[in-house]
Amino acid sequence: MSKAPAIPKGTGAPKLFSIGNLVRLAVSLGIQQLIFWLIGKWAEKAERERVAVIFREQVEPEVEQRLTAKAQETVRLFEENPLRPVYANITVRLVYRGDKYMGGILNEFMDEVRVVDVQVSREDTNKSVAVSEQEYPAFIATTVPFKRVNDMTYSVKFPFENEVYLQSL
Repeated sequence: MSKAPAIPKGTGAPKLFSIGNLVRLAVSLGIQQLIFWLIGKWAEKAERERVAVIFREQVEPEVEQRLTAKAQETVRLFEENPLRPVYANITVRLVYRGDKYMGGILNEFMDEVRVVDVQVSREDTNKSVAVSEQEYPAFIATTVPFKRVNDMTYSVKFPFENEVYLQSL
């Protein structure tokens, strides 16, 4: 029986799991992750700024108008007991659109914001309630577009100066 000739060192096929190849692979994957992370951060910042503009231009003027109509009720609540805080409880309807893949959300963005209700009370109410979620049929694609509607209620404390009021009594 004859032995197969030995392959001299350095002339064979490159090792797949050599230290150099593993380092190159780790660096290339790290750079890709860094790039995707930066793109995600920029997109998140842009979306936050877009939502802030929507709230500033669409929600705040309507809330101010509704609170002006409730000014007498607000003053009455404060004068009943100046030591207890008074809150504006604002309910807005948020409409989100985006895409899902295998049940998980790939992307979503705020499509519409509308003021539903503004109340004045002594309760600090913060809640979010899902109103509806609708998925649209996709014939071939693996991603499915969706629309989600949430009602969010948040409270803003009126900045009455209790000490100044009490000193005037």
